[in-house]
Amino acid sequence: MMNRERSTCAARHIGRRIWIPPLAFALLALTFAFDLSTPQGFAHGILYLPVVLIALLGRNSGVLVAITLTALVLVPVAGWLSPPPPAGFPLHLLVANRVAAMLALLLAMAVGLFTLRLQRRLVAVHEKAQGQADLLEIAGALGQLGGWSYDLRTMRVEWSAEVARLHGRPPGHQPDVEEGLSYYLEADRPRIETMFNACLQTGVPFDDEFQLRAFDGPVRWVRVAARAQRDMRGKIIRLHGAIQDVSAHKQTQRQLAESAQSWRRLAEAMPFIVWTSNAQGHIDYISPAITELSGVAQRDAMGEGWLDLVHPDDRNNAISVWTEARQNSNRYENVFRLRALNGQYRWHLARSIKQHFHPDQEEAWCGTAVDIHDRVELERHAVDARNRYEAVLESTNDAVLALDAQGRVTVVNGRAAHLLQRDRQDLIGTTVWDEFPQGRGSVFQSEYERCRREQVTVRFEEYFSPLNALFEVTAYPSQDGGVTIFFRDVTELRRVAEQMRQLRRLEAIGQLTGGVAHDFNNLLTVVMGNAEMLRDRSAEGSIERELVDTLAEAAARGAAMTQRLLAFARKQALSPQPVDVNRLVSEMAPLLRRALGEHIQIEVVQGLDLWPALVDPGQLENALLNLAINARDAMPGGGHLLIETNIGHLDATYAEKNPGAQVGDYVVVTVTDTGIGMTREVQQRLFEPFFTTKPKGQGTGLGLPMVHGFVKQSSGHVSVYSEPGEGTAMKIYIPRSHAAPPEPVAPAREEVPLGRGELVLLVEDDDLVRHFASAQLHSLGYRTLVAANGPAALELFKQHPDIDLLFTDVVMPGGMSGRDLADNIQASRPDLPVLYTSGYTDNAIVHQGRLDAGVMLLNKPYRRGELAHRVRQALSPDRDK
Repeated sequence: MMNRERSTCAARHIGRRIWIPPLAFALLALTFAFDLSTPQGFAHGILYLPVVLIALLGRNSGVLVAITLTALVLVPVAGWLSPPPPAGFPLHLLVANRVAAMLALLLAMAVGLFTLRLQRRLVAVHEKAQGQADLLEIAGALGQLGGWSYDLRTMRVEWSAEVARLHGRPPGHQPDVEEGLSYYLEADRPRIETMFNACLQTGVPFDDEFQLRAFDGPVRWVRVAARAQRDMRGKIIRLHGAIQDVSAHKQTQRQLAESAQSWRRLAEAMPFIVWTSNAQGHIDYISPAITELSGVAQRDAMGEGWLDLVHPDDRNNAISVWTEARQNSNRYENVFRLRALNGQYRWHLARSIKQHFHPDQEEAWCGTAVDIHDRVELERHAVDARNRYEAVLESTNDAVLALDAQGRVTVVNGRAAHLLQRDRQDLIGTTVWDEFPQGRGSVFQSEYERCRREQVTVRFEEYFSPLNALFEVTAYPSQDGGVTIFFRDVTELRRVAEQMRQLRRLEAIGQLTGGVAHDFNNLLTVVMGNAEMLRDRSAEGSIERELVDTLAEAAARGAAMTQRLLAFARKQALSPQPVDVNRLVSEMAPLLRRALGEHIQIEVVQGLDLWPALVDPGQLENALLNLAINARDAMPGGGHLLIETNIGHLDATYAEKNPGAQVGDYVVVTVTDTGIGMTREVQQRLFEPFFTTKPKGQGTGLGLPMVHGFVKQSSGHVSVYSEPGEGTAMKIYIPRSHAAPPEPVAPAREEVPLGRGELVLLVEDDDLVRHFASAQLHSLGYRTLVAANGPAALELFKQHPDIDLLFTDVVMPGGMSGRDLADNIQASRPDLPVLYTSGYTDNAIVHQGRLDAGVMLLNKPYRRGELAHRVRQALSPDRDK
């Protein structure tokens, strides 16, 4: 307000001064006109001086100089142009008057310019002082600070405007000492009186805070300070002081104290450690929670004492992380273990941020240390559980795939990634129907959606063509709307299961076949033997001879069929030996050409350096003959039949893909035709008994099963390669023999050897075969003892220990086989020869399809000549050879 008043007053003065220059020039013109009208000799030159003085009032140096210079020009001009002076007036006086006037004008101008310069300096000093006073007034108003003084000579107290305002008085109010002291509260009044009097008497300054009640009512906190002023003799003549309103400061201090107290109470109430640190990293406050945790007093944990509680393994890391955060002014966060009251260490999470409360104060850090031991242990257990879970997922044979509600993959184990032919990381987060678009709209999607929608477990099998696999799937719903899927590739399993089903089926058929063949061979033995006897007794060319030949041929066919059944069932007794397969095939070639006909072109390609094969040569010939006949039937219009021999090796990879195949070296016989070929469905049933594609009445369906059974019984392998319209290639793998084949022996003329009255113990459970065999032995010159089973035979042996030969069936009822009977008798007669006979073999004398070493066997049905040779061989001293 004072500045505004001063500005208004200055504006009025300036407004008045702007009219002075025109007035001065006007007066100068009037003076010049008057000077021109007055005769010379009058001292009119001095009249120009008042005009210069009037111009000085304008306080404008330029106007003053302009008026003065103009007057200096006008004074001599007017003196020259004025009317002449009276007669006799001295000229020198006239000149002196004009010169004196001009000097007076110059002096007035110099004095005026000096005065204006001095005035401007005074104004500048005044304005500067006024400005400083204004600044002090503004600072006092802003800082609520005012000055006061007490003059001991006048006993008067002077207040500044701010001091008056603090006391609730108008500016300019001048109280006495008693009034000034009366504003202070009674509790503070004695103290301020004592300080005031001490300062008056001894000059001791004071500076303290008091409470005063202003005239207008409010109570304020004020800071009062005073200094004594002395005269030249050292006597105190005045007190100068200041009063400042510190109510806001006091309020701030109180609030800060309350805030600090509240913060401390809050920190102490926290269930974790609260701490503060200075810029150097030294703890200057730590909450009582540190004592509750460790038993260490707060003061002992401050500074760097907290490091003693840190686990030794974590200490270096705790120091380095704390130091790095302070040096880089980063947010501090670290995890370490602190020692608890029981001596154990617990994990804590320490965090802190840098605070800068006041520019004059150094930086500080405020932080916490939260016990996260249970969470760390829980996370550790969770990690262990996750690792166990992942280990279970990875160790299970099932593929595991977890989908969320949107069908995105969240979990996939290694087995699933392998079966799906994808990288695990590429599957995570993808939508399974985007990754496998062929699955959209399939049974997979519909079943997954049903599992998720109905919250039921679904199980199904479905073939997925893009992966060429049959999957067995079990899907479980999850509470979050997703699905957890367990699946496995059962393509090979189902194939093997089908093979096992077929094997069980074939095994059952084989058991049935063996039983049928046993009984059938018994019958054929009687039929063939009797037919042979009748043929010998009938005349050549008679009707009886024709009937007997027809009967013998029918029996022979029955025997061949029975042999095929046994070969299929792998119940025939094989006598494997080293065989030169090239020679065997060469010797068979003429027979094959006659059997197949001229419309079939036969080619034999023999392999070089062929190994000997370990096989029953007669059964191999039958197998090749069966394959050749099958090939002929596949080429009704004629064709080409190729028989190749070679060597081969089956490795582990092949054996793994072809169940039943064994790793090893083989002699390979390949029979290839250019016939009609076979479909895949026909190939899958190729070795089933009684399965045939030939017209009804043209095939038994036992040829290829016999070949397959014989090869498997010989520890070999059969493979088939065929395409419809492209022909068929059948490969027989026969195990390699490391022994050389025997040299061929020319066949001798067959003669029926006769007996010499040796006693033969004949054991046969079938009545017809027993009577037939006994009659045949008697006709051959042997004596016989006949028994229907093993126990009866043992009784006969006890009565007749001098028997020369035991001729026994292998399979008999009553719980005792032929082998058991032989073992019992040979226990007392180790040298007694034994000849076995059987319609089919069992494990009594045959193992892995081969006769046990030293065992002699006569297969049923047998002819009289076969019986004679075998009995004579059994009684021969060199029979083992």
